[in-house]
Amino acid sequence: MMNIWLSLFKRQKKSTPSHVDFCAVANRSAFVLTQGHSASLDYYIAPQLMSMGSTDYALLDTRLQAPSLMDAPNNANGQVVISRYLPPHWIPFIKHLHAMGKKLIYFMDDDLYDPNALAELPKAYRQKIYSQAFNQRSLIEDVCSEFWVSSTYLAEKYADWSPKLLEPKPTPTNREAAQNFWLIYHGTASHVDEFAWLHPIVGQVELSLPCSRFEVFGDHAIYKQFKHLSRVTVIHPMQWSNYLDYTTHAQRDIGLVPLLPSKFNAGRGPTKFFDLTRMGAVGLYSDIKPYSDFIRHGIDGFLLPNDPHIWVSTIMTLYHNPELRKRIIRAAQERMLHLESQQTETLGKA
Repeated sequence: MMNIWLSLFKRQKKSTPSHVDFCAVANRSAFVLTQGHSASLDYYIAPQLMSMGSTDYALLDTRLQAPSLMDAPNNANGQVVISRYLPPHWIPFIKHLHAMGKKLIYFMDDDLYDPNALAELPKAYRQKIYSQAFNQRSLIEDVCSEFWVSSTYLAEKYADWSPKLLEPKPTPTNREAAQNFWLIYHGTASHVDEFAWLHPIVGQVELSLPCSRFEVFGDHAIYKQFKHLSRVTVIHPMQWSNYLDYTTHAQRDIGLVPLLPSKFNAGRGPTKFFDLTRMGAVGLYSDIKPYSDFIRHGIDGFLLPNDPHIWVSTIMTLYHNPELRKRIIRAAQERMLHLESQQTETLGKA
């Protein structure tokens, strides 16, 4: 955490990776390959990991990330739980982890390997299971040293695995009791690339922070893009007067302002600083113009390279450091008041 903390105040080197790396979870005691929050995770896997002392486990959404072998966690003691599915594009990464000596565990809470059982399912669901589970059975059995199942039926049917039978446990009541932590992206329709770039970041933070809530402005296409994420609110775009009133009264925690290099973006101004500051939100900005010339990094906002891992790490660090958030937004508000007073003085002299 200290390394991440210090990195907030040092401009990062620019990079544009094609994947989200796993440096942030390299030293965790366990991480789970999963397709979003699910009953499988909450009722079986999480309680089992916590009973084993792995309270710092990390979740990685296999729908959103294409892993790189260079990003493999280097903690030799860390264990990996594969929950139900192993999408084909994760296979090289799993083989690499196995070669590194990582302990791999497979969890199954439905009969995913019996063609007769699968024949009873709807075609689309059956095809998904074949593609992401059934076809990987040989690999799963080769690389996994432990198997967890959810029922006596599965334990008996797959007795060759010598599986561990997990008892379901209720979801901890304090999981949703935490105060909502709001992150926002108020991009317009011209930010098609930024919405796509931000999507896996939203997914990863949602997995890591059960109290997180995301707010975006967009049309039906944006709704369809984010609808599979459970805690995203899509608001229809507003006229400026309505938006000004909305941002004056709505308070949020972190504002995201990704900006990808393009001819159109080159002509933008840094006005999102004012919108976020009105809402009391700490701003994370792409470290390119116009924000690189306007934001005072580590003082009234953060300038970040367009590296999803750094954005996720920064969000997590800010979540765990409310005093840092208060200091940054206080400086942003003071700067905004100063700029407003300068404008008032100018008008008075006119």
